[in-house]
Amino acid sequence: MGKCVSKHNEDQGKAQENAQRKVQTLAISQKQLVKIKKANVREDYLIGNKIFEGRYGAVYEATCKLTKVKRAIKLIPISNSQSSSTKSICHEVNILMELDHINIIKIVDAYLENKFLNIVTELCTGGNILERIVEETVFSENKAAELTMQINSALIYIHDQGIVHRNISSETILFDNHSPNSILKLVSFGKSKHYDKAIKTLVKTTHTIYTAPEVISGEINTKSDIWSLGVLLYVMLSGLTPFEERKEDEIVVEVATQEVSFESKIWKKTSPEAVDLIKKMLEKNHENRISAKKIKDHPWIIKYTSSDTQYKRISKCSTRNLSQMMHTSKFKKAIQSFMLRRLTFSSEINKLNLIFRGIDENGDGVLAVNEIKKSFEEAHIVIENIDELFNKIDVDENGLVSYSEFILAFVDWENELSTEKLQSAFKCFDKNGDGLISESELNEIFGSPGLPADIFKEYIKEADLNNDGFIDFEEFCMFMINHD
Repeated sequence: MGKCVSKHNEDQGKAQENAQRKVQTLAISQKQLVKIKKANVREDYLIGNKIFEGRYGAVYEATCKLTKVKRAIKLIPISNSQSSSTKSICHEVNILMELDHINIIKIVDAYLENKFLNIVTELCTGGNILERIVEETVFSENKAAELTMQINSALIYIHDQGIVHRNISSETILFDNHSPNSILKLVSFGKSKHYDKAIKTLVKTTHTIYTAPEVISGEINTKSDIWSLGVLLYVMLSGLTPFEERKEDEIVVEVATQEVSFESKIWKKTSPEAVDLIKKMLEKNHENRISAKKIKDHPWIIKYTSSDTQYKRISKCSTRNLSQMMHTSKFKKAIQSFMLRRLTFSSEINKLNLIFRGIDENGDGVLAVNEIKKSFEEAHIVIENIDELFNKIDVDENGLVSYSEFILAFVDWENELSTEKLQSAFKCFDKNGDGLISESELNEIFGSPGLPADIFKEYIKEADLNNDGFIDFEEFCMFMINHD
């Protein structure tokens, strides 16, 4: 009898464990929303005008045939000398798939053809950082501090993940759009590398005025990005470069031997706090150079951004979707995440961007539960079971709320889900165009190693009102619009 009870308890325990494992596998991460397709990018996108020509490839404006959303496509030639390993060729794609930050360009699609790797991303239309500064009639230290803080936040984020960008310059920092409060986006991760401070990382690279002294010696670390940002800040505040833009071998000598000058008249009109920060960023010995996290707390950043009132608090209106979020199924969240990446919600997201940045006190690009709690308290909003709410917002269950998870939770889906958006989303899922979403089509979009084979059958059941094993457009709309 004892053995039977023991066996029963053991079986019951295994059943509960399997059920729990099944629930956990429903958590859709942002990485699962991008697949590297071995196909021609022109099957899905209309290629438009060339935007930029770089050393590693050209960037074109493009339009998605299904959603009509404008994107940027980077066409990278694959030479015969390159490794045939997909992982090696798709290095930039793999890096971008790991990143989810308000100030980092978001990848949408990737296509691997015979001679090209095509990376589809958001389209930034506001020009690069120096182009925008030249256009503005007045450029204050407050504005410079605000822009520096945005890029520094992206650096805190990638450095925490052990990634060095290695290509910080005016050309790799773009404004999202032309609006006065447009945010910056860090782009061009083709030269980025994973970095382990316990292992000396050596690289070969070309040298520009943004190149750090240790990089000239063939070594990289996270402080190399700080040097590059320091050069950019010097240019922003003075209109001058700290080193002459000469031939590469001359730049090498100048960066290695010459101290940065602050003798120009423009620096007499610049705050001593700004000069102090630049000096700390352009410290030749990288071990003594200031880190991204310490830049965030530097007196210049605090002084010249503390009066910035553009960040908005959470309001009762902006939390309207949260009560629904508590009861939203993981399948619906997965579809919503997919829609946020594929479609445009610009007017709503512009407002939420300001709220997110206001909550993110430590500037690392992700939200901890204490930051969210504090924001509710300051807005005098009482949320019961806030820890449970935090866990619901944390879709990928990593203990932090990423930028995309925040947007997913706070977007007013009731107002945003127009018939046009629902039609566009449905077409993306309905790969064969038969008017139905099947298990295999869901697997093509959300599938990843480790997911149980029958998981998409369970997904289908959530929306399949007529029990035919598929989701038609009417069922899709009902599922997305109705509250769980």
